[in-house]
Formats: sequence, C-alpha cells, structure tokens
Amino acid sequence: MMLGRTPIKRPSTSPAKTGTTPPVDKGSPVVEVNPTRPFRKSVDDLEHRKATSHQMEMPATHKPNKGLPERTALSVLAPPKRCATATQCCEAIREQLGLSGNIKKEIKKEIEARVNQIEKIIRAYEEDRKGTTKGQIARVADVGEKNASMENDIMKRIIENEKILKENNRVMIEIKESIEKQDQREKEREGKGPTTYARAVAGRPGAQLPERMTLHSVVVTSKDEKDTGEQVMERLRKVANEDEGWVRVEKVRKAKDRRVIIGYRTEEERNRAQERLREKEKGLIVEGVKNKDPLLILYSVLKNQKDEDLLVAIRSRNQDVFRGLESEQNRMSVLYRRTARNPHTCHVVLRVSPAIFSRALDIGRLHIDLQPRGQTHSTTAKGSPVDAAPYRVLQANLQRRKLASDELILEATKRRVAVALIQEPYVGSVKRMKAYRGVRVFQNTGQGGGTVKAAIAVFDPNLDVVQYPQLTTDNIVVVGIRTSAWTITLVSFYFEPTEPVGPYLERLKYIRRKIGSQRIVLGGDANAKSTWWGSRIEDSRGEAFSGALGEMDLHVLNSGNIPTLDTVRGGVRYCSYVDVTACTSDVIAWIDGWRVDEGLVSSDHNGIVFNINLNRAKGINIKRTTRKYNTKKANWDGFRVQLTRLIAENNIKPEDATNTCELESIAEKYSRLVGEACDRNIPKKKSSELLTMPWWSERLAILNKEVTTRRRRIRCAAAVRREWVVSQYLEQKDRYESEVRKAQVESWKDFCERQDREGVWEGVYRILGRATAREEDQMLEENGIHLDAKGSVELLARVFYPEDRAEEDNVEHRRIREAVQKEDEEEGHHDDDPPFKTEELLDALQLFNPKKAPGSDGYTADICIRGRRGAGVRWGYGSGS
Repeated sequence: MMLGRTPIKRPSTSPAKTGTTPPVDKGSPVVEVNPTRPFRKSVDDLEHRKATSHQMEMPATHKPNKGLPERTALSVLAPPKRCATATQCCEAIREQLGLSGNIKKEIKKEIEARVNQIEKIIRAYEEDRKGTTKGQIARVADVGEKNASMENDIMKRIIENEKILKENNRVMIEIKESIEKQDQREKEREGKGPTTYARAVAGRPGAQLPERMTLHSVVVTSKDEKDTGEQVMERLRKVANEDEGWVRVEKVRKAKDRRVIIGYRTEEERNRAQERLREKEKGLIVEGVKNKDPLLILYSVLKNQKDEDLLVAIRSRNQDVFRGLESEQNRMSVLYRRTARNPHTCHVVLRVSPAIFSRALDIGRLHIDLQPRGQTHSTTAKGSPVDAAPYRVLQANLQRRKLASDELILEATKRRVAVALIQEPYVGSVKRMKAYRGVRVFQNTGQGGGTVKAAIAVFDPNLDVVQYPQLTTDNIVVVGIRTSAWTITLVSFYFEPTEPVGPYLERLKYIRRKIGSQRIVLGGDANAKSTWWGSRIEDSRGEAFSGALGEMDLHVLNSGNIPTLDTVRGGVRYCSYVDVTACTSDVIAWIDGWRVDEGLVSSDHNGIVFNINLNRAKGINIKRTTRKYNTKKANWDGFRVQLTRLIAENNIKPEDATNTCELESIAEKYSRLVGEACDRNIPKKKSSELLTMPWWSERLAILNKEVTTRRRRIRCAAAVRREWVVSQYLEQKDRYESEVRKAQVESWKDFCERQDREGVWEGVYRILGRATAREEDQMLEENGIHLDAKGSVELLARVFYPEDRAEEDNVEHRRIREAVQKEDEEEGHHDDDPPFKTEELLDALQLFNPKKAPGSDGYTADICIRGRRGAGVRWGYGSGS
C-alpha cells in the first residue's frame, strides 16, 4: 500500500490539443474554479496559473478593426506620427501599471520612471531630427549654388580654350602654308638654276636674323592735359595688375604728346585689351592704330640712280624676293633719301609690304648692281690702324659761363676725354681761358688785346701737341696732335653772328693750304643754317659755309634730329642747328659715335661727343716735380741691407781716392747704388693729375642731372603742357645755380678758417702750385715773324747765353772785368769753398723737408740720411772728415 497525498486529477485534454479556447473574461485575469479544493493548490496548479496569467487581452483602445489585416512587426509609422504614437504607448503602459494590483509599488515607480525617460528621449530625438533636416536642406542649397558657379566657370574656360585652339590651328595652317611655299620656291630655284652673278649671290642663305612679327597696337593717352607719359604708364600698370585675365603685351613705348603705344600679337588680343582699358580706366583715351608698311634702308647707293630705275633694278636682280607674290602684297616705293658721308652716295629708305620685308630679311641683302645693299658696310681707308682704340672728343659752346666751363672740365675728367673743342669759354677780366690742373689749354696768346672766343683743351698727358701760333687767332685755334704712330690736326672755331662769314672762311682755306694733306678734324659754332647739318632751312651764311667745306674736301659729320642749340627765353623755346663738325676724307673712316649730348653742360648749347679710333701710343709726359719715391711706404731695413751689400760688392771706399777725378767717379758710382737700393725697397710715387674742385659734391651732381632731365622734357612735352614744363625747368635751373654759388662760398670760408700744421707760406705756395697751370712753350716772334721750334730755341740761346766779347763791352763792363782780373792776380789761385765736416752735412740734411727733392735723381733728405748711416761711408772734406 502507498501512503501520501492523492494527486489532483488532470483533465485528459488541454486547450492546445483540442483546439478550443475556453471563454475568458477580457477584463479580469483568468480564474480556475475548483469546488472540491478551494484552499490547497498543488505546485503544478500554481505553475499552470502563472503561465496562463500572462495571456491578457489588449485594452479596448488597441482592438484590431474587423476587416483589416493585422499590422506586422516590420510596419513603420509615418514620420509626423512617430512622436504622438510614442506618447500613446507610454500612456498605455502607465494605465496597465495602474490596473496591475499584484506588483510591488517600488517596481511600478521604477517602470514609470523608465517610461518617462524613454518619452523624453523620443521627443528630444524628434526635435534634433527636425533641426538636422533644415540644416541639410540649407547645405544642399549652398552646394547647388557652388556647383552652378563652378559649371559657369568651367563653361567660360572651355570657351576660352576653344578660342585658343582655333587661333593655334590658324597659326599652324599659316606655318604649313609658308613651308609649302618655301618648298615650292626651292623646287623652282633648283629647276631653273642660277643664270647671273647677282642671282647666284642672292640665292645664298643670309644671316639668321631675330624673328619679327606684325604687332597690332593701340594708343593710350590721358584726358587730363597735365598728366605725363609716365603717369599714364603707371595707370596702365595698375590696370594690368588688378585684372587677372590681362592679355599678353609684346611691346610698350612712350611717344610724343603724352601718348603710350602698346603692341599685341593678334588683333583679337588688341580688341580685348582695348575694351578692358575703356572699362577699367574712364580717364584714359584708347584708340586703335592702323598698321603701316615696314621700312627698308639701302645703304651707300649712288646718287645718280633715279627712283624709278632703282625700283626696276631691285625687282630684276632679286626675283626670289618677289616670286609668287599676289598683287596686293607686291608693293614697294621709295619714301625718301638720306645723306651719307660720301658725297656721291646716299641712303635710300623704301616702304614695302610685310611679305617683301620678311623675304628681304631672310636673305639679308638686296642687289642693285654688282654689290649687295641693305646692310651697313663699313669701309676702311688706306693706312687705317688695325688695332685702334677710341680717343673721346668733346665739342661745346660754353657761352662765357664759368659754371659751364667747370662742368665741362669735370665731365671730361670723369669720361676720360682726350681732347675738347671749346667755343666761347669763360675768360673773365684777363680775356683768356684759365688753365686747370692736369689740363693743357691752347688759345691765342698774341698781342692785340682781343678776347679769346675759341680754345682747345687736351686732357690726355700722352698726347704730344704741336702748336701753330701763326695760324691761330681769337676765333680760330689750330693745334696738331701727334704720337709715334700718327698725326692729326684739330681746329676749333667760332664765327660771330654779327660779323660777315667771308673772312672766317678765307682764314679756314688759308689754314687748309698751310696744313696740306694732313688729317684734319674741324668743329665749332658757325652761326649758320643749312640742311647739310640738320637745319630745315638754309640761309646765306649756311650756303657759303657748306660751299667752303666742299671746296676744302671736308665732310659734315652731323646726324640725328636733336638740335645743338636748345634754350628757353621769355617762356618760349628756341631751337637751332648751328654747331658743325667736319673732317677730311682720310679721317672719315676713323670717326664714329657722333651724337648730341644734352646733359654735357648747362649752357644753351648742347654738347657734341664723338670718337677718333687711332692707335694708342705713349707721348712725352712732362712732370711737375722731381720726386720719384714714396718714402712713407719705404722698407728701410731692406734698403740698409741692400745698400750695404752693393757697396761691399763694388768695393766703394772714398778714402782711397787720390785726386778729385777718382773721388767724382766714386761719388757717381755710390749714387747709382743708392738708386738701385731705392728701386728695390721704396715704391715709386704715382703722379695723379686728376682735376679736383673742392666745392663740387654728389648733391650738386644730382641737381645738375635733374636740370638736364627737365630740359629734355621740354622737347618731348605736348603743346598743352609745355608752358608748365618750361616753368619747372627754369625753377630747377635757378635752384641748381644758387646751390653752386653757396657751395663755392662755403668751400672758400672753410679753407680760410682751416688750422693745421702747415705754415703761413706752405699753404699759399701749395695752392699756387696746384692752381697754376703748366704753360706750354710758346713759339717766339722776332721782328714780326713767327718762328718755329728750332728758331725759337736759337733766339733763346742768343739772348740768355751771349758770346763774351771784350770789344763789345761798355764802360761799366770794362771796369768790372779789370777789377776781377786784378783781384785774381793779388790772391792767387786757391779753392774758394772752405772745407766742411760730416756733422755739418748731417745737420743740413736734418733741416731739409723730406717731401722736397731738389735733384733730378729724386733723392729726398730721409733717403740721404739713411743711405749714409746704412752704408757706413764717411762724407766731407778736410781734417774733420
């Protein structure tokens, strides 16, 4: 038998198996009725109740509608209803918590707190989502605008690149066509073959010249009449820097009347630049320029050929240049002719089409007769120096201004000029041009009381000068310049405008006959106008002077269009061409570089500069001092050792001399040894003959340069602003001259107030020595006849060293002669000089100034003292020696 509790009798079927569900009250939990056992429940019953207690129906608010499908787990609510649905769910949870009575209070509070937190999180998320959506929409709009802008830029660049490609294609097509035409010409030339000498020479390849292109230009000027060309350039630079799409500029240059000309490679670039300039700068006037045909210059063409014959000759003898040209490209005409140095030739200027111009440059020359033309061919005269070096020559009219004379000397020294031809120099009260240190000035020194109006200044000390006093007058100066290699004659002249020109021309013809066939260079102020030296008109004086130059076989060297006289008087500018330079035919090949220099001097006349290419040669340099050695840099120890060794090697012993002849020989040998020791241990003194003006300064040089610049602007200024430019020039000129006067006064005051170690007389003699010029030996005159160099020396010898003839003595001379003879008979023959000791000689050397060199050997006092001490030689006569 089994003891225990009787188990509960389970039903044989379950709802799961039968498929039927017992009726359940939707509003309350499931309750099982067990009438037999109301109080005790088994474990299985409790477990079964626990499992079925969770099968609760949803609230009435969540009942599914009939006829609609149930919502699955993947179904998603619309975004606007998410927040409301979440709130309803939270409220339903709270309601169910309130209905559940068997849950602890702590659990309910915890669940309710978690539900509230979830609701807050959902609401915050919804707000963030709304803000994020708005920001995304704004960012998407910005990105869209940027993409649209980028698309526009890309389209613009594509259009520009397309234009560039079209232009490149056009250029490539042109290159291809030119290559094909060149190949065709070469084939025709090979097939036809050279038949004449001119064609054979013309077919040779010419020199490779730089590539030239046709430029399309615009002219830019300012609407403001006071703006200068430089100000217009600054405004153009500003526009070019601000604009990133600025086109390429090939060439820029300034022209007259404040205009600036800009050149571009293509016509399209010119049009683009023209539009942009008009948009950016409203104050500028931009105009297009129509291209002209280029010019060709044929040098040294014979004058006897007419223009028609010349054009026919060019076409017939240069068929390769004109072959295959169309009618519109085959144009050529003579524009004008320019004078050449050779009176039988001229330079012909042709206006040709661009095609002819390009082909002519490729060949390099054109043929007229048997010689090519189109390039500069320099000819060399017979006897021309092979290795020639230029001697710079200046020519200037100083208008008797002291400042202009000083400026000329300073510029000549700075530029290392050899010779200067001067007209109207500053003469002062002495009526002669003063001399400067290191400069040899040649002018008329004859008696007559006239004022010097022409002079020649020689700056190169190596040039030997030959004077012609019999040919020199106050208005015309003639000197000869010679070296061991060549000789040339220089003439400086000034024709006064108030005097007739005939006597001056006769004087020049007389000089030409006396000089003969020597090389002559002539320069000066003729006060005459002629087209031969640049003037637009020809007056009677110019006609007479040009005829005289042709008669004397002198060729005019003037070239260019800068006037030689350029001045402002009463606010009006006056220009003229009156300064002339000419030379003989045998010198014309040696002269080059002739030009007008507007900044040479501050006078009304512009200076003239040119070169004479001759061999350099040493001349006769006359020194002003006998000093040879710079004893401040002497090596006295080496000098002493060297002199002692030389004396020992040559066995110099003055005490061995037995008579005066031997003593004199020893003294000469000793002096020679001292010279050898000096040459090896003491540097020689360098002679500096550079001109120095103590009042001149760098500031004055800058002011002078500014005066020259403003004077040059008058010639280039437009008519509307010329008055203002003239006033600026006059103001700067007055300021410069005022500063020069102040500087000269201050320099003199500084010298007078200076206190240094120099004595009263040393400073005075130093100034006199530097200020006094070395006078050239003038040829003498005897009985009204000008003597040459030999005759002048003979006259000096007769005057200063006459023969001692007793029959020619007067009473006084005879008395002196008798007294001397009587004294010699009474005293007898003995040495007049008393003996001296070595100490006396050393004392005398100590008193000498070491800078003085009284002898031709150049031995100063310090050299003599150290020579005696280092050699150990005893000097002196008598018992005390």
